[in-house]
Amino acid sequence: MPNFCVAPNCTKKSTQTDLAFFRFPRDVKRCHEWVENCRRADLLAKTPDQLNKHYRLCAAHFDPSMICKTGPFRTVLKDNAVPTIFDFSGQNKKLHKNRKRVKVLTEEEVRDIKERRLEEEAEANKEDEDVEDMEQDAVPQLSQEEQELREYLRSLFEILLLLGRQGIPLIGHTVTAPLSSTVEKLKDAGSDAAAVVEGNQEKTDANGNGNRTGQPWTFTPLSNFQALVEFRISAGDEALRRRFEGAATNSETCPPETLLNMLNVAGACIREDVLRDVQLFSLIAGEPAEMSSDFAGKESSRDVLLPIFARFVDVSTAVAAEQASPREELLGFVSLECDGDTLAERLLTRHPGGRGDALWSGCGLNTLLAESAGTPGTQVVVATLSRVDALLRSSPALRLELERTVATSFRDDEDMARELLTACRRGRWGRRHNAFQLTSDLLEPLKLCLESVCDSSHDQRWSERVVRDCLALSETLNDFEFLAALVVLKNVLSFTRAFGRNLQGGAMDVHLATSSVTAVLHSLMEVADNIDVYHEFWFEEAVLVAQSLGIPVRVPLRHLRKCAGGAEPQPEGYYKEHLTVPVVSYVISELNDLFSETHLKVLRCLSLIPAVMGQLKFAADVAEETAVAEVYRRDLPSPDTLATELQCWRVKWKHRSKGVPLPASIGETLRLADVKFFPNLDALLGALWNLPILNPEEGPQQQKKPQTPPPQKPQEETTPAAEPEPEVAVDGDDNDDDDDDDGGAGDGAGAGGCGGTARSRLQAYLRDTPVRHRCSWLALIYASMDARHDPDRMVEAYLKLHPDNN
Repeated sequence: MPNFCVAPNCTKKSTQTDLAFFRFPRDVKRCHEWVENCRRADLLAKTPDQLNKHYRLCAAHFDPSMICKTGPFRTVLKDNAVPTIFDFSGQNKKLHKNRKRVKVLTEEEVRDIKERRLEEEAEANKEDEDVEDMEQDAVPQLSQEEQELREYLRSLFEILLLLGRQGIPLIGHTVTAPLSSTVEKLKDAGSDAAAVVEGNQEKTDANGNGNRTGQPWTFTPLSNFQALVEFRISAGDEALRRRFEGAATNSETCPPETLLNMLNVAGACIREDVLRDVQLFSLIAGEPAEMSSDFAGKESSRDVLLPIFARFVDVSTAVAAEQASPREELLGFVSLECDGDTLAERLLTRHPGGRGDALWSGCGLNTLLAESAGTPGTQVVVATLSRVDALLRSSPALRLELERTVATSFRDDEDMARELLTACRRGRWGRRHNAFQLTSDLLEPLKLCLESVCDSSHDQRWSERVVRDCLALSETLNDFEFLAALVVLKNVLSFTRAFGRNLQGGAMDVHLATSSVTAVLHSLMEVADNIDVYHEFWFEEAVLVAQSLGIPVRVPLRHLRKCAGGAEPQPEGYYKEHLTVPVVSYVISELNDLFSETHLKVLRCLSLIPAVMGQLKFAADVAEETAVAEVYRRDLPSPDTLATELQCWRVKWKHRSKGVPLPASIGETLRLADVKFFPNLDALLGALWNLPILNPEEGPQQQKKPQTPPPQKPQEETTPAAEPEPEVAVDGDDNDDDDDDDGGAGDGAGAGGCGGTARSRLQAYLRDTPVRHRCSWLALIYASMDARHDPDRMVEAYLKLHPDNN
């Protein structure tokens, strides 16, 4: 389309001249100058955007010095260019036939317009000044004492954030515990803080009080926190120096109550930043972790806390990168001193944006069912598998001994030997979907391996700790209650093994799992209806295994003590009443609770992923779509048009161009450019992406994560001299794909496809920090590297919550 010059008496057209044509600037002030110089009365009412889009001026109206030729086909104006060359002598009679004659302003009219514009600008500036004066008057003026208090608190929050981000313990080190990597870490940072921390031992007198000669701000309890306070004072922090220069020699830096309040405020600010602009998220429970409950670092002060994660779609990343990205961030820890219903209610009250039907554990389905079953036998099995795994990981020599025993025991069955050897090398077989089948197959070689270690206790390969642990595990394996519970769990959870594996697979696998849950429940109900027959088979299997291993078949001693003086119960009847029936009933009940009709409706929405639609031959289910619209009605922008939108979506992919692949996951689908033309579908897939039952996909923002420093690992206890084998990390690097691997979010890197997720950072903190040095709030800071750590906002929040505690 040709461009016309809008200047009066100018007939130039872009198709008839080589002159460049320039748009009106979007800047309001420059645009007004252009319009005033043109003297076009009809352009005065136009906005800068309208003028920029529809009107042009040719290069003939600009001074040549204002025009720059940047290339053979590109001509631009300088930033301050203003048109000044016009012909206002009279109306040109040779105008184009399609152009209208416009009124040309006189010089007096232009002068009046300029004066009126200047008056409006002056009045607007005056109003802005009045608003600024009112805002300044509204802000209370801080006194010098209040300003010093804020600077002091800001310095303390900066120290706490430094400790959290670097993984440095809060309480420091005792005389018997070496400083480990704290000094090395601070030396690597190139600061003198290492000398301050390292000098804690040197400054300790006979009473354990620090006494820094010649300086009035020395503190009694020596800790990393106080050492960094001293370092900042030495480095010139005036706020801290003024605070403590008049304090007593042995005064505390910060009382424990105040420090706890500051840590609470820091955690609340981090949670607020993580969930800012997040409208829909899911709550995920991680693995329970031991934390110290006392700043003094006492061994007896320990609490078992449950980490809570939030999974959501990062809207800020979607705006910046034009594609959505999943995030999983740590929100904090909760105590386990309550039942499941109370815990869920407490979580949803604290985080009202989360979905109550989305609370989920980070492990596989079979592991979840076994760990949550309340029978004593199943708890013994789960605890024993954890102890075996921890022992094998801490002693590579013992693992090699077990591998040699397995190879010897199954030398006639190469396939079985290969499978069991792979499980031994990878470890953590207790977390897999076929954990109890593997344990049953490994039971005989494992028992032989443990007994050989106990018999050769004088061998230099085995330390006292390893021999002691092997002896305890051997006694547990020789208990018939363990064996009976293992056989029952193996047979009962065999019905849910494939179902649980599909739940943690791809989108198509999860969609297939939703259609198989009814069959799984039907099979378990058949077991419950014929429990006598099934229990007879399972008990007979346990008895045969016990006879082959030399394990006596008997009732647990604790039950015999309760029946003292009465008739001794028969083992078959006891294990039926106290093991088989409770386990089968619990698994059925738990599956019904976990996979209610609402959950299944939501999971069936995975049929909207194009690859799943292709597997289903693009068939439509109107009733299912209506049910989905009811579940997510409040989250959809226009739920009434969902059916029409989904029909268009199916037609789009059914008749796609040849060679166009079908997206196979929610992430790939949401990253499509044209998914924004389906707003209801976009919102629905975003909500599905939050489901914790699905494995989070690796987003573009997760592929390049900054490397977080490993937390300090002070030595809590020395390894015995007779222990030659080194420590092995709890989270190994054996993450090969396996059909029977757990695949749950419980394995650090497996949660997000990379090592930089909040879950993997938390696991690194727990792995490298002894229990007595752990702090739940510092763990939150360390795991929340992507959150904003703003000390000024923390100071304001602290002063609002504790105005009289300063």
